[in-house]
Amino acid sequence: MKCRILKIFLPAAIASIVFAQAAWTQVDQFEYERPSLNLMAVYGNGQAGYADGTLDEARFNRPMGAVFFNDYTVIVADTHNRKVRVVMLENEKVQTVECSSASGRECNSEFIFPVDVSCDRDDVCWVLDAGDGSIVRIALDGNFFIAGRYRPMNDSTAVFKGALGILSVGGGLLYIADTYGNRIWKFDTLHDAFEPISGTGQAGFDEKETNAALAPLNNPTSMVGIGSSVMFLDSRNAMIRELYDNNQEKWVVSTFSGGGPFKYLTRNKDLGQVYDFGLPFRMTYTDFNPGLFFISLPGRNQVVALTFERQAYVAVGAGSEGENTQELAKPYAIAAMGNRLLVFDSGNHMRLYSIKREAKE
Repeated sequence: MKCRILKIFLPAAIASIVFAQAAWTQVDQFEYERPSLNLMAVYGNGQAGYADGTLDEARFNRPMGAVFFNDYTVIVADTHNRKVRVVMLENEKVQTVECSSASGRECNSEFIFPVDVSCDRDDVCWVLDAGDGSIVRIALDGNFFIAGRYRPMNDSTAVFKGALGILSVGGGLLYIADTYGNRIWKFDTLHDAFEPISGTGQAGFDEKETNAALAPLNNPTSMVGIGSSVMFLDSRNAMIRELYDNNQEKWVVSTFSGGGPFKYLTRNKDLGQVYDFGLPFRMTYTDFNPGLFFISLPGRNQVVALTFERQAYVAVGAGSEGENTQELAKPYAIAAMGNRLLVFDSGNHMRLYSIKREAKE
């Protein structure tokens, strides 16, 4: 079933959500009204299933990760179907990523528990399979196909088994949010080299520790790249945190937003710096005029928007003020690009929103 609210696609802003070329101080967001979201379309009949075809016919089963490949193409980690899917918004079709003649004879199209996906400036996408700790490379040659599989091992143990987040920055370089290992890893796929860059392996938080290698984390789940920084959700610390390399062979970590005592937001109470994000699961970013983070909060049936000035407000779900934005089951996979936000919820609906921002008079 599809409930179509608005059938338009407004022009997208600059290229990718991954390592977008934004800076913290370039834009005064107070010159703009805070963006509002309007529901454009709802796809799915509310039932879990697996089917390719048109957006009306397609079925998903609780996807946990999604990313825009370009303005009209979304790659989805369809977790409980154990598939990777391609959503083509322009021609309204969905297809499954498989092996092809370009994949090589050893290609394996089976996934155990695909949880996240990231695409980079090289037009390559990477899928994280938490089931066995493997990372699958997805390439485009007319159609998307499986182009390679990596499974870093430490002795006989898969290093990334149980990890829930992946970020690709190009050149075969990946960052992995090792959720239950309480670490962020850097993985160079070209040289098969991996190293932890943040976290001690023990759950915790130390507000005074800035050396990322010595700073404990608590279930990191999701990442986006902004300039030279890696922004990540430190989920059980209820925070958005920032990692950056200070060019002295040491990564530095700081808290960007969250960790406070306030559990509720309205448009009149923008307490991003002291807001308790609960258990945030996914984070995405769009550089649309001039830039917004979106954070999914499944336990609160909300997607929260966060600006660079750390203003936070409910964008979708209970407490939101946009047109037809209040209805939302638990949001897991979310993806943003340009003036669009795509949300997959636990009701197996795919919800497409437009983002609107106007200059203040």
